[in-house]
Amino acid sequence: MKINTSIFSIIFSLIITAVSFSQPFKTDALKKWEINTEANFYFTDPFFISPVITADINRLHLELRYSYEELETFSGWTGFNFIGGKDFYYEITPMAGFITGRLKGIAPGLRLTLGYSGIEFSSESEYVFDTEDNESNYFYNFSDLSYSPAEWIYFGFSFQRTKVINTDSDFQPGIMAGVSYKNLDITGYFFMPEEEDKYFILNMSCEF
Repeated sequence: MKINTSIFSIIFSLIITAVSFSQPFKTDALKKWEINTEANFYFTDPFFISPVITADINRLHLELRYSYEELETFSGWTGFNFIGGKDFYYEITPMAGFITGRLKGIAPGLRLTLGYSGIEFSSESEYVFDTEDNESNYFYNFSDLSYSPAEWIYFGFSFQRTKVINTDSDFQPGIMAGVSYKNLDITGYFFMPEEEDKYFILNMSCEF
């Protein structure tokens, strides 16, 4: 536990230092609270739902997740937003979180979005330090590479590295496609389509 706490403290200190010496926040996009709610429906065995709520204002990012790192597990996050660009845009949010439930731990994390000319790469990653079992430390990642030929539609590739789904492989590639209407997005994911333990995820998100 002392080793895990020390590593986490070092990583969190580096995040704070980077924020302290960074350039001033140059976007006016987040002058008021932006709330995003989403539900991930996992059509697996067993079927489960993983809700995620985020809240952002200026640099501050807050996030709550359930059944994300593990079933029946809650995690809370806080981080700093760095947003900029025009033709090429970026959103970078380093975070720190705590996890409790079936899995208990602490974690540094990162949200990342890069986009240019209809092509977008987005990624959510974290490294969980299990406070009850050092051998269960684990790197999680959910990433999309998509193309949007019009504002209302997008499609591409996705991959997960997770323990929340029981498959023969931690590395789980897939395909994705989605549609947007105003502040609502609906995205379907089909992971490991050529394997016996293939599965489907339906994501629904709404921004306020």
